[in-house]
Amino acid sequence: MNYLYYLIYKIKSKYEQYYFWHISPKSGLQNLLSQGVVYGKKCRILGEIYVKKSSKGTFIIGDNFFCQSGGLASIDVQSSSKFQVEDNGSLEIGNNVGVSSVIVHCWNKIIIGNNVKIGAGCMVFDTNFHNTDFQIRNSTDALETISTSPVLIDDNVFIGTRSIICKGVHIGKNSIVAAGSVVVKDVPDFVR
Repeated sequence: MNYLYYLIYKIKSKYEQYYFWHISPKSGLQNLLSQGVVYGKKCRILGEIYVKKSSKGTFIIGDNFFCQSGGLASIDVQSSSKFQVEDNGSLEIGNNVGVSSVIVHCWNKIIIGNNVKIGAGCMVFDTNFHNTDFQIRNSTDALETISTSPVLIDDNVFIGTRSIICKGVHIGKNSIVAAGSVVVKDVPDFVR
């Protein structure tokens, strides 16, 4: 009986490896194409991703983009990467960017520079998703009352796992954001 469990485990492991290296990269790129995302050369996606782009939004990915996602990511984070661009939003990802099981939600503008690495479970938002004034929030669900502000992540930034980058933040070039950080203010260049 133990041999049967071992055999099932080995077959499952081989299937996951095959899916990870052969099937998921193609389905990830097809997902990008189906949403009208423009991407450069050598774009690789391992694992499942969720992409939703409004027809009025813009989503551009540079060359040599690498995304690991879901339980097959380098750090075992069970959620898949999610990229969402709302009406009139603009999400731009530079060259040589690597992400792992991230959530990026763009209502206004998010620019991620070149050579940026974003760790597993990170979130980047350019909105609060609701009004911060309790009286307005309790009286209406109108999207017009939601505040947004662009997020800019400069070149060579490293964002540690499970960090949250909030609206209106500018992270300067060559900086490191420690794992588990909640970034609500600008980070200057070369901060470690």
